Amino acid sequence: MYTYTATDLRHELIRKYGAKLDFLFSQFDKKRILFDVKASRFIRFDGTDSRRCAASSWFGGDTRGVYLDEGAPDLATAADWALDALRVWAGRSKDFAEIGREWAKNSPQCKCDAPASIGTTIDWLYLFSGGSSSNRSSDMYPVYSHSDQIDLFNLYCWIFCNQWSPIAGMPKAMVNIPSNTGLNRKYWDIGGANYDQTHHFAGYFWWGAHFGTNSILLKAALFATGEYSWTGKPTNPGDIKLGIAAAKWGLYMKNHPGYIGKMVEADLR
Repeated sequence: MYTYTATDLRHELIRKYGAKLDFLFSQFDKKRILFDVKASRFIRFDGTDSRRCAASSWFGGDTRGVYLDEGAPDLATAADWALDALRVWAGRSKDFAEIGREWAKNSPQCKCDAPASIGTTIDWLYLFSGGSSSNRSSDMYPVYSHSDQIDLFNLYCWIFCNQWSPIAGMPKAMVNIPSNTGLNRKYWDIGGANYDQTHHFAGYFWWGAHFGTNSILLKAALFATGEYSWTGKPTNPGDIKLGIAAAKWGLYMKNHPGYIGKMVEADLR
């Protein structure tokens, strides 16, 4: 039997997925979240042939952390199980959402760079979603949910706005990165260079996934958030342009889930 430790898996995951896993494990250490390999804890065979064992029976995750069985045939398989275990944990733990906010706000890839924060956080959430797994399960959060299950768009909105959807009330700028850190001037709020627009993008990213880009509905939403006067005259052109762009990307992500962060980032610069 191939043997490996939790440290081996950390190194392999960081080698394969880079900064996102490196950052995640640094937060695990900071918060003392479990990441461990256990002996034969989850083995459930289908009949007598171990090759038919469901992949999900070799790993697990809960609010305390992540655990793996030591029965993988090689390190690559063990790393795949480990990433799926992290996805199960992410679907069950509020720590994951808090770590996601920390990524968006203070990771080396995002800090003091509004477009990078907006874009890479989409990719961060997609990596740990069921949508990026070949062994997806109901324990992993989906990219888009037709039910009340928390999905990628809810998490994205919570990270930047502190609420699961923009229709839950007045959002708060939780990441709060000034616009003059790379955001194209056409997307700036009338508040100026120091005003955060990441929360505005997040709200309309959610909106696009749920309501699309219908111009009438989108204008109604922008009117509700004060971007038009009561006469229909634009009062905040930057917010209007950014809201439309964000809704477009939200709809795109719903229909074509994947690592779209670099495209989003380029569109916003």
